[in-house]
Formats: sequence, C-alpha cells, structure tokens
Amino acid sequence: MATSNAIIAEREREFESLKSEARELEMTIQARIDVHAQHLRFMSNVPPIQAIVSIRNESADKPEDGEDVWNQRLEKIYTGLLGVKPDYLSISFIELETLDDNAFRAQELVRVERNHATGTIRSIPVSRLQSFEAGPAIKKVASLEYGDYHIEENSLEADGNEDLSSESIGLGGIPVFDDATGELFGAVVIEGNMEAGLRKMLDGALRTAEEVFAVNSNHRVILHYDQDEGFQSGTRGQGCDCLPLSVQKYLIDDKSDNQFTEGRAIVVRKIRFSNKPDADWLGLVLMLKSD
Repeated sequence: MATSNAIIAEREREFESLKSEARELEMTIQARIDVHAQHLRFMSNVPPIQAIVSIRNESADKPEDGEDVWNQRLEKIYTGLLGVKPDYLSISFIELETLDDNAFRAQELVRVERNHATGTIRSIPVSRLQSFEAGPAIKKVASLEYGDYHIEENSLEADGNEDLSSESIGLGGIPVFDDATGELFGAVVIEGNMEAGLRKMLDGALRTAEEVFAVNSNHRVILHYDQDEGFQSGTRGQGCDCLPLSVQKYLIDDKSDNQFTEGRAIVVRKIRFSNKPDADWLGLVLMLKSD
C-alpha cells in the first residue's frame, strides 16, 4: 500500500510539473506572438510607408524625394529588423489592387529577405519584385481594420500537396491605409521560421514532458519531440490522428476551450495568434508516455 501511494504521489507531482511546463511554454509563445504583432504595427507605420503611398497615389502633398529614395530608406529599416531577429525570414511592403469583391493583385514594392542557407540578408532588386494574385492569407489581411493583424502557420495546408521537407513558416500581415483618404493601399508582411523558433523554445526547456507535439489550425503536426530520440521528422505533416483520440477531438473542435487535460498524462494548450474569434491557433500537446 505504501509503495502504491508513493507511485501515485510521484505521478501527481510529475503531472503538476507537466502543467507548469505547458503554462511556461504558452507564455513564451504568446510573448513571441506579441512581439511579432508589435513589429508588424511598427514596420507599417515608419515614415517611408506613407511617403511611398502618397507618391504612388499622386497625392498633392507627396514628398519631394522620389519613390526609389523612400524605397531604399524602407529597405534599410527592414534590413535592420532582420539583423536583430534571426528567426525572421523576410519583410515585404506590398500594394494591393482590387480585382473584384474578393480578389486582389499584389505587387511587391519593397522586399528584404534572409538567405535560408547562409543567413545573408539582402534587398530584392526592383526587377525581381513579384506580382501575384493574393492568396487566402493576404485576403484575410486586406479585410482587417486599421491596427489589426493576422498571423498564421502557412507551410502545411490541409490539401496534402505541401512540401513536407520545408520548415513551418509563420506569416504575419497588417493592412496599410492611405492616411490622406483612409482607403486600403496594401500590406506589410513578415514571415518567420516558426519551426526554428519552437525548436529553440523546447530545447533544454522540458523537464517532465516525454513527448511534445505542435499542431496547426489545419490539425496537422508541424513539430514532434521525443525525450529519448529528439526531434522527429516522420510525423511532420501528418494529421492529428497520430495523437490519442481524446486529444484529436479536442483539437478538431475549434470552439473548445484553450486548455485540455486528461488523466495524469496529457496537457494541451491552444495558443491563438490574435484575439479575433476566427484567429488561427497553435496546439501544444505535452505527454507522459505511461502511467
């Protein structure tokens, strides 16, 4: 009996530690989301933005310096941010042309990016800036009010056609309006390496969890860590059916609470990327392997 009580007490201690780890990771991830949002707001309000907007809209009070001068100034600002944020992959300022009620043509005006292999930061020449039809993420950004932002994990889509060898990307965007008219002009977009950020957070931070899964809003695994074997690649891109049934049901229910526990072995947190009701989320599943 004494031995049994000791085992139960130890299991309870481990479970409390597991819940504590989940809370700490949630706070760390939420802090990173908040920083991403702050950078979106700041980078969409630096002086070159409205200068470029007024020049392209041919406003009466447009600045004397030409658009190329302001583009270079914006490139320097964006290069500076990438220099201090190694998890950021690119920053773009794009103009949006309305095609119909729910379609936009996006034109990159300024883009600064990090070379994935070498880490070198470079500004993309005008001749290589892209024009493209805006996808769902940019359309979502275009629908927002002033000051609102959208962040999503967008490298693993539900259709199963993604390149599972690519790392998970966190895309954040914020709309840009013409201060003179109040009309939508475009957006600022920051892409970050979400997988690298999660790996850094988990590495050395886990004391109790024996297995951890990160799951996106499409219910697909974007990261899997095993205490004995380290980070696993075999489960990347799989549906959440590789998780216990109770966890699957919780994750699939988008209206469920932001936390879930089962027994003394599983703790799950849903971390939402904004306070919008339809905001994307990151599911963090911490598990003990055996009772």
